[in-house]
Amino acid sequence: MFKIFSLIIVILLIPLPQARAENFNVDGEMASEIRYELRQQILTVEGVQQVTLSFVVPQEFSSPTYRQSINEFKLNFTPNPQERKTTSDQRGNQIVTAIWTKIPPAIDVNLAFQSANRTGLSPIETSSPFPPVVLDEKIKEYLAATPQVQSDHPRIGELAQRLTKDVKTQFDAVQRIISFVVDHLQYVSPPVKYDALYSLESGKGNCQNFSHLSAALLRNLRIPTRIVNGITLNQPFDVIWKGGTLTFKMGQGRHSWVEVWFSDLGWVPFDPQNTQLFVSNRFIRVEVGMDNNETKNDGLMRWSQKAETKDRPSLRETINADFSRDKVNLKGVRQAYGPKNLLLTPEVRAQFLEVASIPPPPPPAITIDQDKLIF
Repeated sequence: MFKIFSLIIVILLIPLPQARAENFNVDGEMASEIRYELRQQILTVEGVQQVTLSFVVPQEFSSPTYRQSINEFKLNFTPNPQERKTTSDQRGNQIVTAIWTKIPPAIDVNLAFQSANRTGLSPIETSSPFPPVVLDEKIKEYLAATPQVQSDHPRIGELAQRLTKDVKTQFDAVQRIISFVVDHLQYVSPPVKYDALYSLESGKGNCQNFSHLSAALLRNLRIPTRIVNGITLNQPFDVIWKGGTLTFKMGQGRHSWVEVWFSDLGWVPFDPQNTQLFVSNRFIRVEVGMDNNETKNDGLMRWSQKAETKDRPSLRETINADFSRDKVNLKGVRQAYGPKNLLLTPEVRAQFLEVASIPPPPPPAITIDQDKLIF
């Protein structure tokens, strides 16, 4: 079964007061060349009749804050599958599917490519209005509710409307939503469920929960938002500010974040779980979709087996990344507004209110069945 490994953040810095807002405006750039390699080994069991593996070919991507260029993509299987095909889905993901009907004891997978990644955090100007006007039919698809992103649920709608009361620009709406999610979701792994409503009502979740709740609130406001699945790398980076150095080191593994559509900027990535209104060049973008039920094709294993077979195939995955070039020059300025938890953002030149914190939503209403009351 496909599993998304949660992002882990370690922040090393001079202690900061806990009860104050923690927005940091970050300026500068990160530029790297990365040799990425993923290895999988599948151990089969007697009675398995078919094994199917799928992988998504990462594509070139460009936004105001993050760019990715992929070269020398290679995907090899040992032994070779009986069938191999490449298709594109409705979201534009290029999927390689390999099928074995002659089942070997083990299947080895080697996926590798060269990635040139750049994060540029110069000041951004946006005049996208709120509520936004979306004309492109392909973009409108990312306004729909799904079982994981319940943007049409009354609790989601009440909160989204309350958070954005009197908002005039799209950026103001987005920063209020992300700030709320940053403050009111506590990281746990694995969570009981991954959907937006569970995330809101429990206040807990992993990267999928952060992404789904953010997307649900934004889509309720008619802001197109898509889910991204990819890889984070554990190469640390520093942000220098007058109080010291903030050092970030992420877990190396699969991760989920969001991209938000602005009419004058295009798709812009944000990572609520990593508390960033951008993504660093330690991210490799792989697959996009409506929710994480849809963005599950990269590294997915499926199989069929005889009814009497009790054991199951096992999968082991390792990820390696070699930074042949890595230039980081980031400076931060602490702001007197934002969520209580740390939030990094480029300077955005747009009309918005400097909200210090946003109170949590009221608890869900409790329905009492009068016929079942006992006195």
